Amino acid sequence: MHREGVTIRYQLYPGVLARETLVFVHGWAGSRLDWLPLVERYHAQGFSCLIYDAPGFGESQFDSPEVARKADFSLERYTQDLLALLDELGLEQVRLIGHSWGGVVVMEFAARYSTRVNNLVVIGAAYFDPKNWLHLLFKWISWIIAWLLVGLKPVLRRSARIRRLGVRRYSYRPLPPEAGETIMNDVINSDNRALVQTLLAGYEVDFKKLCPALSVPVLYLGGQQDVVASLQFVKPFVELTPKAKYADLAECGHFPMQEMPESLTEILDRFWDRVQKTE
Repeated sequence: MHREGVTIRYQLYPGVLARETLVFVHGWAGSRLDWLPLVERYHAQGFSCLIYDAPGFGESQFDSPEVARKADFSLERYTQDLLALLDELGLEQVRLIGHSWGGVVVMEFAARYSTRVNNLVVIGAAYFDPKNWLHLLFKWISWIIAWLLVGLKPVLRRSARIRRLGVRRYSYRPLPPEAGETIMNDVINSDNRALVQTLLAGYEVDFKKLCPALSVPVLYLGGQQDVVASLQFVKPFVELTPKAKYADLAECGHFPMQEMPESLTEILDRFWDRVQKTE
C-alpha cells in the first residue's frame, strides 16, 4: 500500500477462525519481523494475523531522501497509516497488539477509533509526564541515544560483536542469533529522521488525556528486567485507564515476543479469554 511518499510493506496471514484479526504494531526502530514468533503461534491456531513495517522502518522506506526530509513523523501520521491499511484490507474490527513506541500508536488509534478495536494489548510502553523533571531527563537521554545510534550505524554494519552487545543490552535472556541480527538490522535499516523524530513525537503524548479516552479493554504488560520501559513507567497507565489489566514477566527484558513467546502467549490468551467472557 502506497501512502504519503512510502510503500507500506505488510504481511496478512488469513486464518480459519471467525474472530477479529490480530494486528501487531512494532516498536521504535523495529519491524514486522519482530512479531514472527507470536504470529507463527497464533496463525497455527487459526487466527488471522497482520504485521507491517511503519513508514521509515523495516522495508517501508520513503521514495527518496527528499521525501523523507519533508515527511510527517507525528503520532497522528502513524495512526492514520494504520487506519488506511485496515481500510485497504477491509478489516473492520481487530485486536491490536503494540510494542514499545508501537504501543503508543495503538493506544492513540483505539482512543480515536474505538469501534474498530475489540481490545488492546500494550507491551513495553513507557509512561511520560512532561511536568516530571526525571521524565524530562529521560527524554533528552533518549534523544542523545537516538543520535548515537545514527552515528554508530557504520560500526554496527561492520561488527557482529557490537551488534550482539547491543541486543544483549536490551534483552535479559539470550536471543537466538538470527533474532538478535533481525533486531539490530532493523535499527541499521531505519530511516535516520524516522529514528529521531518518532522518538521525540512519542514524548509529546499527553497520557493523562489519552488513557482515560480508552474505552476498550486494555492489557498493559512489561518485563521485570526491561531497561527501556521499566515497570515503574508501565504501571501508571493502569491507574489512568478505565478497563485496564496489568501483567509482567519475570526474567524478561524489552522483547518478550522474542525472549519468552510461550509465556507471553499464555498471558495474552488469559486476557482474551476474560474479555470474551465479559462480552
